[in-house]
Amino acid sequence: ASGYLGKILRDNGNYVVGIDTNTKDIIKAKKVLDEAYVVNLETDNLNRFQGKFDFILFSEVIEHLLNPEAVIKKICKCLKPNGQILITTPNILHIYLRYRFLLGKFIYKDETVINKFHIHFFTHTTLKNLIKSIGLTILKDNSLVFPRTLSGIWKFWPNMFVHTNIFLCKKK
Repeated sequence: ASGYLGKILRDNGNYVVGIDTNTKDIIKAKKVLDEAYVVNLETDNLNRFQGKFDFILFSEVIEHLLNPEAVIKKICKCLKPNGQILITTPNILHIYLRYRFLLGKFIYKDETVINKFHIHFFTHTTLKNLIKSIGLTILKDNSLVFPRTLSGIWKFWPNMFVHTNIFLCKKK
């Protein structure tokens, strides 16, 4: 996007390259990142980035893609041999959303999981299975649990209590 997260990473001593499809956001990002490019992950060639990165932050992206599996495979080619990728996406089966569905509330709002820009929806399990099917190794599951009082039992029902799926991965 406009580099708001990348700026924090850069301020902590990292060299940060940002990409987005929105030209206006990239103009803003160029002011706070080391590099920023207008890129469409689904259609553009990423050869200029192949083997370039130690770490890729793929945060809140896959739910917007027509073919998340193909894009993750493509973006992983941009990693160095021991590089890592952090993939995050909302959990469509979180207890709060289940409650809303139960009450018959399915309202599109831009700031929620149910919005007009999300093409695919993931649960904790479906994202985990997608990652494994691509051939990535999950190094850490650092998913955000809500409510926090259930942090001790969430692993028994991850599709119920994980609010945001967060997986740190590497290529096998």
